Amino acid sequence: MKKKSGKKPSVLTGDLSVDQILDQVDFEDEEVEHAARTLPKCFLEAARYRIRILRKRQGLEQKLDASRVDAAISARANAYGSGTKITEAGIKELVEGDEVVRANVAVVKDAQQLEEFAKLLVECFRMKKSAVQVVASLAGAERAVERYFDAVQNKEALTKLRDNARIKYEDASEDIR
Repeated sequence: MKKKSGKKPSVLTGDLSVDQILDQVDFEDEEVEHAARTLPKCFLEAARYRIRILRKRQGLEQKLDASRVDAAISARANAYGSGTKITEAGIKELVEGDEVVRANVAVVKDAQQLEEFAKLLVECFRMKKSAVQVVASLAGAERAVERYFDAVQNKEALTKLRDNARIKYEDASEDIR
């Protein structure tokens, strides 16, 4: 992936590399807020990456189709020039055996694999969204439990304080009598 000179790669320009995108997938439990804030940007970048790969694959498929047409025209011209008859099946066989066509087929298959990877990358950020939601929910539940225990401890402390005050003042009232 080429980077524009003098500028930092950005989500807005869509020029982050796949490694830079993948670096954003992982997060620690303590970084939930940061992960939640950066998730939309990361998802957008992954979607843009997928679109770039899709367009690249489409261009390569067009190149493959053009090479097949060129090979078919060449096969027909060779058959016509030599005076031999050739069937459509024979032309198809010659076309698929052409070196340029075979090379373009391999390139298109690689592009299809890369496109599948890009789809999985987008799915990975969907899974990250779910993970962030789960971790945030658990953190909220954990805070609620902490507040409950703090309240229970405060209640116990108040009960002890009240009991101590009662004992202290009961002793004082007995001394007065």
